[in-house]
Amino acid sequence: MPELAYLAAIRESYDTVADDYANLVRDLSILDSLSKAMLAAFAERRAWNPSLGERLDMGMGKAVTVALIMLLSACTKPAPAPSVSPPPEQCAATIDKLSQPPGTLEIVLGVVALPTQRMLQVHETGQPGELFAKNGLVVKADAEVELAVGEGVTGARLDWNGVATTGPATRHLPCSGQTDWFIYAGGYYVAAPACLPIVVRYGSREQTVRIAVGIAC
Repeated sequence: MPELAYLAAIRESYDTVADDYANLVRDLSILDSLSKAMLAAFAERRAWNPSLGERLDMGMGKAVTVALIMLLSACTKPAPAPSVSPPPEQCAATIDKLSQPPGTLEIVLGVVALPTQRMLQVHETGQPGELFAKNGLVVKADAEVELAVGEGVTGARLDWNGVATTGPATRHLPCSGQTDWFIYAGGYYVAAPACLPIVVRYGSREQTVRIAVGIAC
């Protein structure tokens, strides 16, 4: 059946403003969440016919159909995960920088160097049932790595100045633009001398090492 003249005119007018539709699609930051949801629902219902399994142009012409499909994709695209930044005091708290860790330390998972080859001396802290072994944390400045006391150990914790600690675990976040090894002052707290299991987690990898705190392993 020949297309009616007014339908042809409607198609032509829609195609004329197609560029404006496309420009609107490119900048959704000015829209609130409700507006985005409503536009996405409109595009979903108008740009796709589930019974036919095909895209429709609704008499609008291909240019506007493409714009609606772009709109649907933009509205439903998940927001990027927020980047995690270290607290300002962490990167500023380093007491020294090294190009490579000392040979007396064991490099674990390529990002942290720990004293697994010697026994650390412990000292009383003045608190009942608490001993402290001083030993700085040597870690790649650009690495996000977690160190935690192994399961089954009570009264032990890790503490390095500036590095975030929650309970028995401590987490170093990347210092942007830095590639050296950073040293943070601090050490290991224990209730009694122990061969302390330390779990190191980096990305999807995990390794457990033992630190001789006041007693040989």
